[in-house]
Amino acid sequence: MAGMFNSKKCNLYLIALVIFIFVVSGILFFMYFKSQKKEKDDLRLDLVLEKTNLYSNESLDFSASLYYNKKCDGVFHYEIFRLSDVSVVISESEDIRLNGDDSRAKSLALSRLLPGEHILRAKLKCGDKVEISIARFSILQSGEIASSSKIFDEQTAKGSIEITKTEESKILEIIDSSEQNQNQALQMCDSLDTSSKDKCYSGIAEKTKNKEYCAKIQDITTRDGCYASLALEGVYGACEHIVDSYQREACNSLKANQG
Repeated sequence: MAGMFNSKKCNLYLIALVIFIFVVSGILFFMYFKSQKKEKDDLRLDLVLEKTNLYSNESLDFSASLYYNKKCDGVFHYEIFRLSDVSVVISESEDIRLNGDDSRAKSLALSRLLPGEHILRAKLKCGDKVEISIARFSILQSGEIASSSKIFDEQTAKGSIEITKTEESKILEIIDSSEQNQNQALQMCDSLDTSSKDKCYSGIAEKTKNKEYCAKIQDITTRDGCYASLALEGVYGACEHIVDSYQREACNSLKANQG
């Protein structure tokens, strides 16, 4: 009887030991997984323009918010593209050291640039990690009214300035909301007039990096510009949808040169 009792007691100890090992292993695995999750690369870059409509005698002032959750000796590169032919008109870069949050404030003279739509593209590179952010702006001709957007110039000329501002604000709200609910934002775009729709679709395409929204744009020039801007953000296959052959060739050439 004593032998059987001792045998059962040993079995209980063995079971308890196995359970203990499983529990400890589970805790260690959880802690390892959690530490690995924390170490995942997190590289961020955001651009904010002080003004989006400027004259060539002004400067483009912008701020860039940079973040990396690890230490990094990297490169912050920024360039301006003329959207009509996807050509680089200004290109500058600087070495940076990141370990958390950082910011940069820049001012670029526009005196050498022609009137028209342009894109500021910034690239943040840390090791093999790259983050890209773009912002669109317009250089106005001398004497041109710097309205909220060129698509509203006709309304402004008719004296509907208040309506212009209201419509512009509405479009910006729709574009911002597309990050949370693309379908709802798209339905709201559909309810706008044609010129406002084009701006709305283009904004959602750039916000979500989805070239399908560019296809909804009625105006060919605006649609080509939408595809070109996505190509500058690295969206695959955007160049091939550009109608203007010269702009499409320039877009493909740029893509080939940048790998």
